[in-house]
Amino acid sequence: LLATLAARVPGALRIACPLDPQPDEFREQILRETRAEANPAGQSAGMRTVLLDDGHLLARPIQGGLRPFEDIVSLAEGADLWVVAIDAVLWPFLNRGLDVRPLFDEVRVLQPWTEEQLGTLLEDRSARAGFSPSFEDLVDRLRMTGDEADRSDLLQERRAGYYQMVWDHARGNPGLALEVWRSSLAEGEDGSVRVRALQVPDIRRIEGLPDTSLFVLRAILQVPGATEDALAQATRLAPSQVRNVVDTGVRHGYFAQREGRVEVSWQWLRPILLVLERRHLLVSP
Repeated sequence: LLATLAARVPGALRIACPLDPQPDEFREQILRETRAEANPAGQSAGMRTVLLDDGHLLARPIQGGLRPFEDIVSLAEGADLWVVAIDAVLWPFLNRGLDVRPLFDEVRVLQPWTEEQLGTLLEDRSARAGFSPSFEDLVDRLRMTGDEADRSDLLQERRAGYYQMVWDHARGNPGLALEVWRSSLAEGEDGSVRVRALQVPDIRRIEGLPDTSLFVLRAILQVPGATEDALAQATRLAPSQVRNVVDTGVRHGYFAQREGRVEVSWQWLRPILLVLERRHLLVSP
């Protein structure tokens, strides 16, 4: 969305919030980049459109964790238009912790992709990768004994039903849809690309986790790219407890750990979100 706005609005300034922002340094960066030249009368050179991406990285679910977000957003003056992108997982936390009405004139929620849009996306990515997936393995062989027209209709029916299942699993999230589509493809003996039954993790593995693990899971979602120390601060758990949860999660594939930072794997994101929402540990956007 912000890339589209940047392309369509002349002079728009797009700023990406760093993964681990230093509030004072980031504030100075924004002031430098947004400072407009003044005319001799001291008036602003004109309205600037500022597009701030990943604004949620400025907030942390800890005591005083909203102050950096408030400080940066307060830089928006009446002569400027600011568009701030915020992840849906952090938005309820911000909404509860701040009176957002004075901060934002409008709040727009991006709607999930439709089933048709996701189907088009999967077909487009498959074509760009140079293959045409076969759905034949998902059809009862006895039903494939008709003429060519009947078989074609049957495969089209199966294809539409499969895309619907992907859409339902991903809740219209294109990233999750691509992940489950990728994991459901396999190479046949003849070199063709075959579509298997939907490959999704067993949610019961997450449902059986103790509360301590679920608290760490929530913190990983709410503190993108967090270190173990940041997770301990957010959960108020002992660092050793956090380390045990992270080590176990990495072994089971729930998490990925890169350069000391922890993130939820794409494969397990949907089950984790679902379990946390059922336990009322996350608010569904």
